[in-house]
Amino acid sequence: MNKSQDLYQLQPRDRANPTIWDTLYLDRAIPVDPLSKIYMIRDLQSWTRNYLLIPIKIVANVSLGLIMTLKRLLPFQFNAYDLMHKSAAFFLKHFVRPEACYLIV
Repeated sequence: MNKSQDLYQLQPRDRANPTIWDTLYLDRAIPVDPLSKIYMIRDLQSWTRNYLLIPIKIVANVSLGLIMTLKRLLPFQFNAYDLMHKSAAFFLKHFVRPEACYLIV
């Protein structure tokens, strides 16, 4: 058995009603690394994606709009790339699962 088979267990097969996760895992139409496919399926199945994604999207879009408006109104250039990189690294280290970091990188 290889590593990807150890990480993902197929559900009992039901031809009348197959699970979407097994279908995604077994689909060979688009060549994707099996480990990446397993991590994507785990991410899609997580409760945080289902319940926290919508409020996080709203907060992120409102913040983005405020920052863009503020940058337009300021009379000088405001660049905080160092702060952006440090906050992204902190967020990925403390709030994101290693599987998601693997998919991002």
